Amino acid sequence: MADPAHGARIGIDVRNLDYDYSVTRGIGHYTRYHIDALARAEPSCELVCLGEEDPAEPLRPLLELPNVSYRAIDDYLPGELDLLHIPDPMHVTVGFDSPFRIFREKRTTITFHDLIPLRLYWSEWQERVRRVYLRRLDEVRESDSILLTNSEFTRRDVLDILGIEPSRVVSVGAGLNLSETRAFTPDDVTEVLCKYGLDGSFFLHVGALDPHKNFELALEAFRRCNRRMICRLVVVGQMDHHLKAQAVACKKRGLNDVVFTGYLSRQELEILYREATALLFLSRYEGFGLPVLEAMAQGCPVIASNAASIPEVAGDAALLFDPAAVFHIAEGMVKLLTDPGKREELVRKGRERAKVFSWDKTARKTLDVWNGLLARPGKRIPSQHRFPHVRNHQVQEN
Repeated sequence: MADPAHGARIGIDVRNLDYDYSVTRGIGHYTRYHIDALARAEPSCELVCLGEEDPAEPLRPLLELPNVSYRAIDDYLPGELDLLHIPDPMHVTVGFDSPFRIFREKRTTITFHDLIPLRLYWSEWQERVRRVYLRRLDEVRESDSILLTNSEFTRRDVLDILGIEPSRVVSVGAGLNLSETRAFTPDDVTEVLCKYGLDGSFFLHVGALDPHKNFELALEAFRRCNRRMICRLVVVGQMDHHLKAQAVACKKRGLNDVVFTGYLSRQELEILYREATALLFLSRYEGFGLPVLEAMAQGCPVIASNAASIPEVAGDAALLFDPAAVFHIAEGMVKLLTDPGKREELVRKGRERAKVFSWDKTARKTLDVWNGLLARPGKRIPSQHRFPHVRNHQVQEN
């Protein structure tokens, strides 16, 4: 007997991809790679991306897949889907309508990434934003949705906060983000290193610099290490207000060994992973921590905090420290600069650890949940009456 998802029509709320700060960060990356993996894992399943007017640029490559199409939300009618998936239910930007108000489907799944706002930034948020966030949590709790989490840590955190049935929360994990270019020439490497003036040992810090990312401590650990072993700290990420503020502060302090690259292409980032002495990832809270996985896959040792989901991702393939232990972190950095054997051990273990995670695994765990929901009895509109005007938006050449 075929799986219920075979031939099913699944709607996906892709409005979060209209926002640059989502696209260039973890949730946007997760959304794109998850959709791609789902489409490839079940080719018979039609994935209908639901968004505002025209599809966002990051979505366009996915729309070239034969079973991925696009539809404006204004054309959505309840009952036209077999199942709805919401990649970012806690998006509370002004003007972003709650998906629970827009969509009316009997079967719904949600990707739940983290509870960082509630855990770390609650006192800093405006009262109005807090009300919206709590209302959205209530909508999640009161719905019949199945929550798909990016880690077992996030699953436990969600159960602790929402107090819902454990059967409603399933950890599906996350996968490894890779560039389409798998072979880099020596000229490619030289070009990237020259572009950023990197001619010696350097440590890498990847991602946004929100306060929970613990960059100030990473910077202090680097400075202590640099007093003993000459090296640089390369900071990669979109130059948002946090990154800009840190770049200005470092310049004022005369920290010329700290290099801010801005947002990099996947190929450039992977080259830096391969050339770095190690990744510094000292966040105090993460739902998953994609840079840890990306670094290990590229043969880059990892120095990370032992907080939240990070040990779940890193296993024994990284040097893990208390996120406040600046002395020990600096000692770990010196260790990797002076002990080739330890570095080679972490490279070997990291590559093996990275093989545990894949978007295909995440997609298949998601499909298992979808099959369970679709097996439940429920009224379905005959296919010839559903989405008569859905089309694939192909990328047009100018």
